[in-house]
Amino acid sequence: MTDLFNYKRRHSLEVKIGNLSMGGDHAIRIQSMCNTSTMDTISSVEQCIGLFDAGADLVRLTAQGVREADNLGNIRSALIKAGYPQPLVADIHFNPKAAHAALKTVEKVRINPGNFADNKSSVIYNDEQFAKGAERVQTRFGEFLDDAASLDRAIRIGVNHGSLSERMLQRYGDTAEGMTASCMEYLRICKAHGFRNVVVSMKSSNVLVMCEAVRQVSEAMDKENLPFPLHLGVTEAGDAEDGRIKSALGIGSLLADGYGDTIRVSLSEDPVAEIPVAEKIRSFIERLAHAPHISNDDKLIYNREYEQRKDSVEIGEIGGDKQLVVVGDLRFHGSYTYSNDFHPDFIIRKEDNLNHVFEGFDEVIELETFQLDHAALSKLKSKEKALIILSSHHPNAIGDWRKAFAKLETAGVRLPVIINRDYMTEDLEQLYVEATIEMGSILMEGRANGLMITAPKVCPNKATQLAFSILQAARLRFTKTEYISCPGCGRTLYDLPSTIKRIKEATSHLPGLKIGIMGCIVNGPGEMADADYGYVGAAKGKVDLYKGKQCVERGIPQEEAVKRLLHLIENDKK
Repeated sequence: MTDLFNYKRRHSLEVKIGNLSMGGDHAIRIQSMCNTSTMDTISSVEQCIGLFDAGADLVRLTAQGVREADNLGNIRSALIKAGYPQPLVADIHFNPKAAHAALKTVEKVRINPGNFADNKSSVIYNDEQFAKGAERVQTRFGEFLDDAASLDRAIRIGVNHGSLSERMLQRYGDTAEGMTASCMEYLRICKAHGFRNVVVSMKSSNVLVMCEAVRQVSEAMDKENLPFPLHLGVTEAGDAEDGRIKSALGIGSLLADGYGDTIRVSLSEDPVAEIPVAEKIRSFIERLAHAPHISNDDKLIYNREYEQRKDSVEIGEIGGDKQLVVVGDLRFHGSYTYSNDFHPDFIIRKEDNLNHVFEGFDEVIELETFQLDHAALSKLKSKEKALIILSSHHPNAIGDWRKAFAKLETAGVRLPVIINRDYMTEDLEQLYVEATIEMGSILMEGRANGLMITAPKVCPNKATQLAFSILQAARLRFTKTEYISCPGCGRTLYDLPSTIKRIKEATSHLPGLKIGIMGCIVNGPGEMADADYGYVGAAKGKVDLYKGKQCVERGIPQEEAVKRLLHLIENDKK
């Protein structure tokens, strides 16, 4: 799909969604989702217009039942009358009748494979039962495809981690492999029916699972000559900087490797706030596509599935099995004192002798990637207690670093490496996107022992906070509480932003804990599958509390729920 070090977009089929083309040679499309009630036609139309004006190419609305699916027709008519012919997408989670109804009202319908599958936990799916289940899926989903074809509609097969059918869960577990098997079963039915207007998504709140599932399903599709377009997104990414960083890491790292034809940044905020982040991610990839070619004259091999650099030499607090470190760069900031909340492990100041900053090292070697020639590599091989700070100024920093690490590994250099890059922007959101995609891609592949973000125009505390957040999003080092919160939609049963704020204020002192905050039962126990605890809207004014995937308290009055959540967590700590 890609060569070792250069960007190349994955080939995909062209799909028609109303008046919009996706995949093939078309630009990466940006989309979002309304958080209004689908039965509130006026509010939904106003929010769609706001999203289209902000730059969305298509907009999704929830259709939890047939009446919501039917009302999408009224929303569609009002938008066309207002001069907005862009396509709408119906989001279906449980109800196949709603999926069939939505085909009559909007240009695209997103279904979860569980919509057309048996979900009886009482059934033991041995080989015979598994095959019978597959036959039922073929019949039910086949009928849906025939309806979609007759109406010239597009569909998205949206597989979510934590939302697999019981049949797939019993055979594969809640894994990327299970997500891929579920998706491929449906795509083969599409092929059998000659239906090509399909987009595929593989989503999770866990960036690593999401990335692995996308890579697996892409390989499986290509093997069977089913190169359908890919929709990329990190579910329940959260809000503020963490939501942006998680989204940039998952979406951006995959786009940088050529995967993806449409993207949705999922934030627990006003949906319009998602569009500028998505545009920054897309613009970054467009620049990457025009970066100078990185040659591989040395015929280097780069294994993306590399184990975290435990084979590097352990010196002091860096390398080997030690946690990844964050280095603060104050060489451009004069006298500055970091806050206690986000204090770097090491700090470099303009006047510092680097050998004294990093305890245990005889030498700290600052290198540009282009300096790693044969002579430099030979010298590095002779070093026993040296630390490498490896900087890239190439427009394609990901490929540039990959080539540098391939050189180090081929030469047998096992010294610890800190990756560094200069970011000259003063736009924090831009910094979040660029640094997360570039440095996060390398860190997820296990190549570095730490990172140093040099950002002269940004507050050093913000740059350090970003570094720790990248490590946490990549599941490499946990330094704060993690919140897995949905973006909200027409199903949300409480005020999401204010609730997130209250939960954060009550639990932000619990680093390493993962708390799911879900607006409704649809996005509840399934899509927060990775959370330690969950706060889930159960009905108007009522909340269910979860410990892992198990509901432990039901129907709590909303005004008591945050206090009860904290009590549940504190009791478990005793």
